[in-house]
Amino acid sequence: MLLAAIMCGIALGVLYEGIRFVRLIIAPSHRRLCVRWVASQIYTFLTDFLFIIIFAATAILLTNKISGGIFRGIVYVGMGAGFCIYYFVVGKLTRPLIEKIANISKKIIKKLLKLIIIPLRAIFLLIFKLYTLTIGKKLCKIIDSVNKKRVQKQSTAELPELPSAEEKCLEKGYKKEGRISFGGKGIP
Repeated sequence: MLLAAIMCGIALGVLYEGIRFVRLIIAPSHRRLCVRWVASQIYTFLTDFLFIIIFAATAILLTNKISGGIFRGIVYVGMGAGFCIYYFVVGKLTRPLIEKIANISKKIIKKLLKLIIIPLRAIFLLIFKLYTLTIGKKLCKIIDSVNKKRVQKQSTAELPELPSAEEKCLEKGYKKEGRISFGGKGIP
């Protein structure tokens, strides 16, 4: 039972190392806020959460398989020990190699993305140029003519004259005196 638990722990250590490898590829080389940094943080959270769920499910399935569903602490201790054996012994030996492979993979992915993005950018610029030379010109002319008509309409339309402050006071029923009147009581 202990040997099976240790082997499961080592397998989970290998799984975690694979998750860490992908994290190294996604992680940006700088800490400023960018899309890759945000993606790296989201990936880290989701994969750690998923790893915990996988670890728990493996422990439950192993307990069910080995001891018929009866809780045995030795299964969990063995799985933890197997994970630690891999992570702190084998993982320390393979970590530099994995980091080099991740850096090489990151460079290859960047070059592949450039090969994809450069033609897409050229196609987008060509479509934009065609748009501005054809439909864009016509739309600009239509918008300009509509704006000119609107300005002409506004300049020819007569605006109603606004009443003065005195007229407003008279409309409300205040007395017309040499002082400001508020409801019949004046302030000198």
